[in-house]
Amino acid sequence: MRWEYKNIWLKGTGFRNLMDLDEIDEVMNSLGAQGWELVSTINKGQNLAHAIAIFKRALSDDGSTAKTPNP
Repeated sequence: MRWEYKNIWLKGTGFRNLMDLDEIDEVMNSLGAQGWELVSTINKGQNLAHAIAIFKRALSDDGSTAKTPNP
């Protein structure tokens, strides 16, 4: 099976570099609905202030995005 990958920055804001968990949930749920699966995160700052989220999804044999089943 072949895969395609997507990386997104998760960045904190403000004095304490806090992340809005509701906003992160929206992004993660949206990507999941498009067939993306979170496979890893890389912490790029103190206290999880900045991170990279790595997603993958399957490609069909012809290289196009595979159809995701409807729940």
